[in-house]
Amino acid sequence: MSRDPDNNINYDLNLIAGSGINIFRKSPNRRLDMEIGLGARYQDFLGKPDDSNFPTVSYLISYRDVFFERLKYRQTFIYNLPLEDAVDSRILSISELSWPLFKSWSLTSSLRYIYLGVPPDNKPNSEINFSTGLTYDF
Repeated sequence: MSRDPDNNINYDLNLIAGSGINIFRKSPNRRLDMEIGLGARYQDFLGKPDDSNFPTVSYLISYRDVFFERLKYRQTFIYNLPLEDAVDSRILSISELSWPLFKSWSLTSSLRYIYLGVPPDNKPNSEINFSTGLTYDF
């Protein structure tokens, strides 16, 4: 793998194996799941040397449309903790709210929060991204 400084591309890969539990499931699209796993993480950020962490513990909780009929709300939370360097932990939270308009089209807003315990040079620890627009579900 190599860096792409012209397009500012960073690599952050996780290979995790573990178990999960379904807390609630009404249908395949309406569920609340929790998972925990152990694995490896590889990072290649601009401004930071290549970094591999093994073992890494990951915790994930995923919510999808449990309490709403028409409105679609999805939430994913991931906490990633390298056991050798706990300071280099990461948090990723993705919230998505979608209102179906017609057929497969929806008006969707998404909020993404990323926390890096050890960020690349000259970058903040936290990043928040918001997007909104029309989406089409295939």
